[in-house]
Amino acid sequence: MPRRHLSQKKVLIAAAAIGVVVVFAFGVVTLFSKSVLFKTPIADSHCDGSGFTFLNPFRSIEPETASENFLSLMKQGQCERAAENLPLEIRERRCLKEKEYPLISWQLKERDDQGDKKVTLSYCYKGKGAESQERLWVVLEQRGSWQVTDFWRVY
Repeated sequence: MPRRHLSQKKVLIAAAAIGVVVVFAFGVVTLFSKSVLFKTPIADSHCDGSGFTFLNPFRSIEPETASENFLSLMKQGQCERAAENLPLEIRERRCLKEKEYPLISWQLKERDDQGDKKVTLSYCYKGKGAESQERLWVVLEQRGSWQVTDFWRVY
């Protein structure tokens, strides 16, 4: 009789161990599948310190890299080249504004993934002549590589 009781105990321990492994594996898969682990909304278009985003350190940073390249070109005064994927009318209008109020610096604040193929990134930026930081948004879509398909900011 004690032997049978011991075998039932082993089965229960094995089942519990398998359950823990399954729950852990599910947690890891869930953790790695999200770009943003936690965020609180930023109150308005200003970068006044409200809001907080904790990004997954294991996320794909390809959209962010493409956005950084785009913003670097904008800062260097190469708006036409940076915004080549935007419709001509939008590109011309925005590039006129960029010449008047060029970017100086920026910092990623939020990321919103809309499926696997579209990402909106929100930055706080400092522009020439600005007294405070403002918001800047960059929309990217995966079309082979990640490409900027829209951007706008408070001028």
